[in-house]
Amino acid sequence: MKILFTSDLHGTDSLYAQLEALVAVEQPGLLIFGGDMHNDGDAADPVGTQCAFVRTQLARWLKRMRDSVEGLEIGAILGNHDWECTRTALDELVADKLLTIFDDQVRTLCGIHFVGYWRTPPTPFWLKDFERLDRAGDPLPEGEAIVWDAEQQRGLVRDCAGLFTERQTIEEELDAVAVPPAPWIFLSHAPPYGSALDWLPQLDHPIGSRAVRTFIERTQPTIALHGHVHESPEVTGKYLDMIGGTVCINGGQSHERLHAVVFDSDRPRETIRHTVYG
Repeated sequence: MKILFTSDLHGTDSLYAQLEALVAVEQPGLLIFGGDMHNDGDAADPVGTQCAFVRTQLARWLKRMRDSVEGLEIGAILGNHDWECTRTALDELVADKLLTIFDDQVRTLCGIHFVGYWRTPPTPFWLKDFERLDRAGDPLPEGEAIVWDAEQQRGLVRDCAGLFTERQTIEEELDAVAVPPAPWIFLSHAPPYGSALDWLPQLDHPIGSRAVRTFIERTQPTIALHGHVHESPEVTGKYLDMIGGTVCINGGQSHERLHAVVFDSDRPRETIRHTVYG
């Protein structure tokens, strides 16, 4: 199965236009988004901004790409810039058969088993719907955050320390994940810690998830697809790394030129190609 993977488009029209053109050329059987598909939206009105993007622009892009390739399937996870409230809007696209959402349950699409994981360790950004402490004992973030409140249908300001104390850690959540039989693909917005996939240009240390790395080491998916730290390939010069026998990929992303990878799911190491990095 030819798979095209990209991540962190952040609602940028020019990147979606480039992706549509690439899909038409490559004719993949499966297109996968690694999170942060949407614009950031307005903290005062996430439904009227980010959810509206999903129901209008994103729905149109997905339909056009599916119309351009017979039999194309599209799968996605969410990321740390995505509001919890977008799940309702995305479920409408799922009902319209435009999209499959991967989560921490085993999902099978195009005959391939997937496990998706959206959460990331704490970031400096204000939206915290899909952030967790990486492991027990990690320092609690300071300051305030905004999270979606389903009952009140609006974003609420929360104290970070209290918020993260209430939540399970990434390690705890991944420990509870059922692992499918091999071969399978792990789709995690956060890249593994200490790889070639989790470096920012302004920092002298990696920022990926130690829990994600441990999960990959323990379960050995065939392929692990990541985004989030989309500057990392520019810093390290690598968009691919190996953890044991797992091929780990962070395709990167820019604001101007689409970054994406194409590979055959049966032979990822032999067939992988990148749209920017040779």
